[in-house]
Amino acid sequence: MNLMNLFKYIFPLLFCFVFSILIPCYAQGVYQDAELWSEITLKSEINKKLGFDFTPSLRLNENLSEFKLFYLQGLLSYDLAKWSNLKLGYRFVLKSEDQNDAQRIFLDWSTKERFKPINLKNRVRFQIDEEILEGWKYSEVLAREKFSISYQRKKKHKLVPEIGGEIFYNVTDKSFEKYRIFSALAYDMKKGQEISLKYIFQRSLNDSRVFQSHIWGVAYSVRIKKKKKIQNKAE
Repeated sequence: MNLMNLFKYIFPLLFCFVFSILIPCYAQGVYQDAELWSEITLKSEINKKLGFDFTPSLRLNENLSEFKLFYLQGLLSYDLAKWSNLKLGYRFVLKSEDQNDAQRIFLDWSTKERFKPINLKNRVRFQIDEEILEGWKYSEVLAREKFSISYQRKKKHKLVPEIGGEIFYNVTDKSFEKYRIFSALAYDMKKGQEISLKYIFQRSLNDSRVFQSHIWGVAYSVRIKKKKKIQNKAE
């Protein structure tokens, strides 16, 4: 890989990093934090349209020094078309000792379009969050929309840079809650494996004190293939 090609991959990461960090950091009365998100996803294919993912994830906050949460998530996906799918998921969240454990159910509708070598993706999510002790009595409902652009010269390209953003709307409080700007770099490994690095800038919108986080993420995923049945030929 020559220097020009390397620059194409690194530039989106640098652009989002500079734009997200340097500009907002000069605001007064802002609480800053750094977080680390790590996850492993096991992907399986039930049939040509239906799939299931299982993800355990660990998150650290307070400048990567304290446990924030650990969750287990199951996700059922259904392909409506080549460019669209629906996902239904459940997440069980274990939080730090000073917070109650929580759970989440969510529904995603995702669409994508390719204008070679650019991929456009959009995801709309409706989620319901609740503390375990409350039993869905005092749920918080959020609507989220995420849009991203990635650069991919070929359909099977090992390195794929991506930039995007996401907005959170609190349906319960009828207000915008926060937004995220992110950049990522995914590496396609052999045998259905992928590893990705991500930077996310997150900033609150509806708090008396502004909270913003610089989130570093690492994710690994592997696709579990079905074993082909061997048919014995009659002798």
